[in-house]
Amino acid sequence: MRARGLGAQPVVWDDPNFEWSAVRGVVVRSTWDYHLRRTEFLNWAEVVAAQVPFWNPPATLRWNTHKTYLRDLAEREVAVVPTEWLAVGSGAALDEVMDKWGWKEVVVKPTISADGYRTIRVSEANLEVGEAHLRALLAEREVMVQPFMSEVEKEGEHCAVFIGEELTHGLRKMTIFEPGFVDAPAPFDLAPDEVALAHDAVAASGCDYLYARVDMVRDEAGRPRVMELEMTEPSLYFENALHAADTLADRLASLLR
Repeated sequence: MRARGLGAQPVVWDDPNFEWSAVRGVVVRSTWDYHLRRTEFLNWAEVVAAQVPFWNPPATLRWNTHKTYLRDLAEREVAVVPTEWLAVGSGAALDEVMDKWGWKEVVVKPTISADGYRTIRVSEANLEVGEAHLRALLAEREVMVQPFMSEVEKEGEHCAVFIGEELTHGLRKMTIFEPGFVDAPAPFDLAPDEVALAHDAVAASGCDYLYARVDMVRDEAGRPRVMELEMTEPSLYFENALHAADTLADRLASLLR
């Protein structure tokens, strides 16, 4: 940004002493505590966006910070990981959900979550632990249950990073369930069907966005499916694709001018 004649500085979103109206624009980046204070975070975004240009826009953040966006994508015919959605306070039993779908191993997590927050992997071997975890979550929040996609242990997650409509680079990263997990993905050439799915996902979102990341995995039939469409706080891994940082800076400079 400095090379383009524009200043830039990182600021914590809930800093009470920062004057947001004094800047020319705000870009949300690594607000990795939003899932603990979603209402406060979204309210902050609305207030700031009423004063200065703001990306990604509050409407996009509102949609994307609740994982039922995956249900929206599925309804719009985007291939996503199958999901059972459980309402807060429901008496759902994990073994019944697994039997219903024929799943032998699942992932249980809140519908508002980030960075693996309260997310566990459950199989028949630790079903009792999974049932207790599900009951504790349902007592206070909505929950989602998905099959554990075994391909992530072989190939990891394949990610497509977008700056605007441009898919700038692909990545391969480990699953959080892999022992010794380190968030250090490697550059990766996405397959044509993955590129097509990633474009379909961002288009089907219907959202205005400056940046996005689509995380994908192949199912047992070899078909790519969307695990996450991150439009709120994704790591964009510019260290693996410096040209993408230039693309973002160029795009921002154009928007601000």
